[in-house]
Amino acid sequence: MDITDFIEIEKIHNIHIHSSVKEYFNSYCHGYITGFCMTDNGTGYDGIVLLPVLPTIGAKQDDYLYVNHGFIQCLQEWINESGSTDYTPIGWSSYYGAQILVDNKTGKIRVCWNNHNDLLTFEADGLADLISIMAESLCQ
Repeated sequence: MDITDFIEIEKIHNIHIHSSVKEYFNSYCHGYITGFCMTDNGTGYDGIVLLPVLPTIGAKQDDYLYVNHGFIQCLQEWINESGSTDYTPIGWSSYYGAQILVDNKTGKIRVCWNNHNDLLTFEADGLADLISIMAESLCQ
């Protein structure tokens, strides 16, 4: 898989995407990454689903970003609905339907619940940490 540099995407959407998101999409091919994380009040778990990286044979290097419900569609919807380029969507919670966001300045994971002003800091320091937490939850 060729490396996607995100320069054109950042220019079109007037956004600076955190390096961890770029690394996620350029690391390896995979379907949806799923796992569980503790809810904000610590009383239970919520399922987390991260966007897939599934290029097709013969496709342009970054076509997988443009598939229906893929990265570009999620990014456009987030910017249109929230008016914010401070965060990049990377997935969603399966129970609450909350958006999982990466803070473009710090790389920390945020969860956007019912409205775009309700951002919570998640228990993950970054995308790699979130994936680690999700993987650990599946082994328990």
